[in-house]
Amino acid sequence: DRWNSALSEVTGYSDAEIGSMHATDFFPAEHRERMADAIESVLETGENIVEAPYLTSDGRRVPHEFVAVRIENPDGETVVAGIGRDITERKRRERELERTTDLLSRAEQMADIGGWATTIEDGEPADSEWTDKQYELFGLDKSEGPLTEGVFEYFHPEDRARHREALERAMDLGAGWDQELRL
Repeated sequence: DRWNSALSEVTGYSDAEIGSMHATDFFPAEHRERMADAIESVLETGENIVEAPYLTSDGRRVPHEFVAVRIENPDGETVVAGIGRDITERKRRERELERTTDLLSRAEQMADIGGWATTIEDGEPADSEWTDKQYELFGLDKSEGPLTEGVFEYFHPEDRARHREALERAMDLGAGWDQELRL
């Protein structure tokens, strides 16, 4: 068994403690079977990526993403080599995004408004995302996907030119905008 000093730093275990531990001992009990399965998967398929919290020597849980591959060591033995990276900040951002998305959804329902975002590539709309309320307002099924072509036809004729100008200005400036339009 080999490990670098980062394992001791992250988990708080001494080298002697690490040397006496099984790989799954670094995880809370409810994750150990899954982590054993992940290790077995690496041996069978050659690679795996899995998320689980490290259980530190003082009982803290630190979310990590582990990437592992099957390799042959200098003695010709098949072993698992891997790295783990702390994903605490990513998990925090994911929770914040979920909270913000939930807030937006509730605000849309209360205000009876929809929202969308479009990715611009090479000065042209490339990809668009709509909120559930936007689909509802347009009378479209979500399985149809967001409109990119023909979306202007859904707006009131007197609002189409104003919306097209705002969209072109936003693409030129690389900035968003707020606009109320009639359907």
